[in-house]
Order: sequence, then structure tokens, then C-alpha cells
Amino acid sequence: MNDDHKKNKREEELAKTPLRKAKPEEWPPGVRAIAIAEMDALGIDAAGNLYWHGKSVAIRKIELRNIELVLAGLATLATVIQAAVALAPALPRWLGTN
Repeated sequence: MNDDHKKNKREEELAKTPLRKAKPEEWPPGVRAIAIAEMDALGIDAAGNLYWHGKSVAIRKIELRNIELVLAGLATLATVIQAAVALAPALPRWLGTN
């Protein structure tokens, strides 16, 4: 690959990844901007994933497997049933029938 081809390819990559303006006022306490001396360690790809020294630091989406989805559904159902049982004694009072 010649230098012009590399440069054009890099420019295409940068065009796909637009700059985003920082909003430090929205950052959690204790978070600071990257110092100029640290900038060469930070990278970003076209999908917006962040890299520090070439290693991904972005949070990934968690995907549950089938058994995990079933267990989560059962836990949700059990919680709803438990709430209904706990609130059932108060239902006549709410309806004004007691």
C-alpha cells in the first residue's frame, strides 16, 4: 500500500466517524478530560466504540440466552404474584366495600 492510498483510506474512516462535542457538565463527579499527553492512547471506531491503548473500554450490550430469559421471566412473574398477594388484603378498603 502506498502512502496516498493509506491517507485516503484513513480520511474515509474519519469521515464515517464524526467529531462529537464533549459535555463535561453531564459527567459524573471525579471524571476529568483526557490530558493532551494522553490523547495518543485514545481511539474510536466508526460505530462509536471507545478504545484505550487499543483495548475496548465501551460497555457492551448484554444478551441473555434462552434459559436466562426464562428465569428472568419467572422471577418477574413471581414478583408480580407476590405483590398481588401482599396488596390483596387492602383491596376491599380501596374499593370501599369494607
